[in-house]
Amino acid sequence: MLALAIVVADAARARLFTYKREAQDEAAPTLRERADLVSPERRMRPRELWTDARPRANVGVGRHGDPIDDHRDDHLVEVDRRFAATVVARVAQLVDDAACARVALVASPRFLGHLREHTAPLRQRGVTIEEVGRDLTTETVPELRTHLGEFGVLPRTGRWVPEGSSPNPPPSGASPDRAPTHDARLRARGPVLDRKTDKR
Repeated sequence: MLALAIVVADAARARLFTYKREAQDEAAPTLRERADLVSPERRMRPRELWTDARPRANVGVGRHGDPIDDHRDDHLVEVDRRFAATVVARVAQLVDDAACARVALVASPRFLGHLREHTAPLRQRGVTIEEVGRDLTTETVPELRTHLGEFGVLPRTGRWVPEGSSPNPPPSGASPDRAPTHDARLRARGPVLDRKTDKR
């Protein structure tokens, strides 16, 4: 199986993984978390971002008035686009470092669109881009391993290691090829998008 780089992201956080054999004699590829990026502005509360309340028009006695567009939404869109560019730049570096031929973007639907805006250089290099419109940023690594198998991003078998850990063999009697199981329901923010593959 070709080495794979995986982005699990929303507008506030992006987790980067690789799925590859860590050694030639390894029986199965390993899912390893490589980086955990955050968008500082998206982690702030509204009162930390804005010094005053959103202005309103037509304010009178007994009336709250209508909100005025003061470009706050536009500002947040620009924040998200900058973060998406940062994430894709780190992915490109990961593709080089880990010799990945494929990239899977697993992100909330809106942020997935921002990520897509910056993937042209990867496609031009012949990297296959796969997309899943789901927000899985709060999932544990075992849950991610299971869900990525359900979405077809990964095979349903394999193993994972936490960030910074060595891919040591599992304890005696444990199966290295069995994915962790759980009964947690998938927590998705937004509609499911069809999984897409883009080789352009």
